[in-house]
Amino acid sequence: MDYDTNTDTNTDTHYMDDIAISCETDSHDDDEIELIICAKSTPNARPNSKRVSTRKLTRFQKLKRKKPTELPTLYWHNFYPVIPSESENALLPILFPLGKFERGSMKTQPSFRVKIIMKSCEEHGMQLEQALSLRRQHMKLFNPHVGDMNLGLGESKDISITANLFKQAVLKYLKKQQLHLEAIEQTTDNMISTPDFMLRCPVRMITHQIASEDSNFGEHGQINWIEAEMSYGASTVHCESSSSVDTVMYRARNYVKSYGPGAFIFAYGCGSKLRAQLRALGISVLDSHPLDLKKVKKHQMTWCANKDGVILP
Repeated sequence: MDYDTNTDTNTDTHYMDDIAISCETDSHDDDEIELIICAKSTPNARPNSKRVSTRKLTRFQKLKRKKPTELPTLYWHNFYPVIPSESENALLPILFPLGKFERGSMKTQPSFRVKIIMKSCEEHGMQLEQALSLRRQHMKLFNPHVGDMNLGLGESKDISITANLFKQAVLKYLKKQQLHLEAIEQTTDNMISTPDFMLRCPVRMITHQIASEDSNFGEHGQINWIEAEMSYGASTVHCESSSSVDTVMYRARNYVKSYGPGAFIFAYGCGSKLRAQLRALGISVLDSHPLDLKKVKKHQMTWCANKDGVILP
């Protein structure tokens, strides 16, 4: 590790052989490192120790400096299929018969429309909730300056409560797995964002992903943080750099830069292109399968379910 010593350039060189350098850290607060130059007890040594400059460490640097121990392991079984971008694009004409003028949640649409969407989902290997979340995001993409309520997608309060209940379900599961979390400092600076969950120490991540009806594959990684998204990770939305609703890749890059590798949990799974881009950053991609979503679904029943009690997010 490099240190900025800022020592006097006029110091005689014959004193340097008589100086012992030690690095001291506070066991209770690892935010700073102090470099201490101590004079040895030799005739030529200067009498006083000298403290020189300190440097702040980022959270990621602190995680890297922790003593090597056996990392806790988090196993995660994904349920939702990984959807190719071609399948997302194929469903868009079915989801948007009125193009950018499409309005309203699916619970307000004629029942025959839901049946048409379900049939198209079967043809393209998607789940209904994945397709409807894709519809919601593209509706916002087509209308970047129109709010959810004006688009007929529900009241902001209900949408926010659902997202918070989803994060609570994630928190409950992490605690059940005996993972320790750090309190996240709140900031008023809108330019600074932090992940939903910061792990107190790195965690070994083992993910099982369904590849097809009769096969799956495993992935291994290490994570320091977790972000929870109450949505489907749409490649046709979040992989477009010009997208006005795209924040996933922007946040992902910033989180990796500041905190190292982590994980995104998408409630309804993720598209293949977005997943590949996140994996290239060292980010694990998870879905909601292991979570207890009873409270989430109970609240969804109050605002985005049809008369038959089918939740249409």
